[in-house]
Amino acid sequence: MCTEPAACSFAVGTQDTTQLNDHTRAWPIDAAADAAPLPRGARVGRYLVLDELGRGGMGVVYRAYDPELDRPLALKRLRLRDVPRDSPAHVRLRREAQTLARLSDPHVVTIYDVGEDEAGLFIAMELVEGEDLAGWLGHGPHEWPAVVERLSGAGRGLAAAHRVGVVHRDFKPANVLLGADGRVAVTDFGLARPEVTSVNDTPAGEARPLEPDTVDIAGPALTDAGARVGTPMYMAPEQHAGMPADARADQYSFCIALFEGLYGCRPFTGADAATLAAHKREGLQQWPDEGATAPPRPIPARLRRVLTRGLQPDPEQRFASMEELLAQLDPGTRRRSTAAAVAVVGLATLAIVGVSRGSTEPDPCGSSAQALGTTWDAATREAATTRLADVALPYAARAAETTTAALDAWAEHWTTTHREI
Repeated sequence: MCTEPAACSFAVGTQDTTQLNDHTRAWPIDAAADAAPLPRGARVGRYLVLDELGRGGMGVVYRAYDPELDRPLALKRLRLRDVPRDSPAHVRLRREAQTLARLSDPHVVTIYDVGEDEAGLFIAMELVEGEDLAGWLGHGPHEWPAVVERLSGAGRGLAAAHRVGVVHRDFKPANVLLGADGRVAVTDFGLARPEVTSVNDTPAGEARPLEPDTVDIAGPALTDAGARVGTPMYMAPEQHAGMPADARADQYSFCIALFEGLYGCRPFTGADAATLAAHKREGLQQWPDEGATAPPRPIPARLRRVLTRGLQPDPEQRFASMEELLAQLDPGTRRRSTAAAVAVVGLATLAIVGVSRGSTEPDPCGSSAQALGTTWDAATREAATTRLADVALPYAARAAETTTAALDAWAEHWTTTHREI
């Protein structure tokens, strides 16, 4: 738990090498460690390298250019030593490409191509100009609305992945890109796989969950090959235990990142992987002293409630989905939904009351249409439909159609009854 004030600082953009680093190598990776960067103008497949963007546990990312389609892009390169092409490393990178290719959402980085040359595998993907969330958090502290806004964008990317049955399994701030245009996009689905809820649910053709991969923990003493996958600081308890991870594991990782952004420290610490995992199994028991973290504005109690539920050790106690969690992060959405529903009902009620009043008007010998008057004529109908259509909710159009149809039927019935009388 975040019990030491010194640990609760807004230096979350840097790696905490005194306890646990983010990555270890599961196989020999030149590019992620000591390989010389490719020079400007080097060709990878049909792509031309411009400069290096960054390095991580799975490879090097370059800014590149596609002369065939005349566009810039990001090129992720994984170069391996003495590793067969059917090795887990090759399979893992290809799985990332296939995973991203299934997604089409503004909050997920788009993949263009996957290929292989004499040096290894590469992925060509959308270039998002900006910085990652880890870097942005490291410039903090930030006010909580800004943190929530950025994490909500990332959450929408995770939700999009979950809708197609894909679990990221390594969500963390370094895997969230913040575009210069304000866009938030999740990347690096190298550990993602189709969602499974138990070992027996493993899709045909897939290995048993977690077996081909390894723990991403720094230091050979902490490496437990073939047991777990992820970044320990952000892993859910079930990932530490080597159990299959579903969308609720992403939810747990998301809440650790949100906690980190709000308070400047992570909710769980440990001198080694076993201690860290034990702290997570115990649950979130102590919050950091806001006097020590000095957030720009007090954190609302509702965000604490979201974190408490999202960081439950038992996946069953977390939110049912990322969509449900995101709805709790933005209560304004719920207020707008309620207000819109009230507005729809209110408009319909006013119109019906107006029709009732119209029936008490004098001149009972007049025509039925004149007796109904402007209570529900073409102009009134158009105005009501326009107001209902202006409600910015997915069900607004259907509600407008249903309401106007009901009022049309009522007006017709009223007119017929008036004429008969």
